[in-house]
Amino acid sequence: MKGIWLMNDLNPMEAPIAQEVTAGSDNETLNVFPNPNDGQFSVTMTLNNDNAATLEVLNVLGQVVYNSVPEVSNGQLSTTINMKNQAAGIYYVRIKQDGVEYLKKVMIAD
Repeated sequence: MKGIWLMNDLNPMEAPIAQEVTAGSDNETLNVFPNPNDGQFSVTMTLNNDNAATLEVLNVLGQVVYNSVPEVSNGQLSTTINMKNQAAGIYYVRIKQDGVEYLKKVMIAD
């Protein structure tokens, strides 16, 4: 089964809180920077089309702590996220477009 699995980083020995993430083509690249960061970071992605995309940030429990619908223009998605109100820790940026999900780990440091 092709894909990436997001596991619960708190206790990987438990029954996993997991979700399969379907990888897109090699032309579709998700970047999160700086990483680690202080709660403010940029997300950029090259997509194959200009269809609507959703952007979510999940905590290690899989709960959505941030969501938006960023503009996609000429296949480019670029946005800045401010999560300075969230606790330091590991989060996951998830972008969904056309039934495909892309995932990138990000760390908010103290």
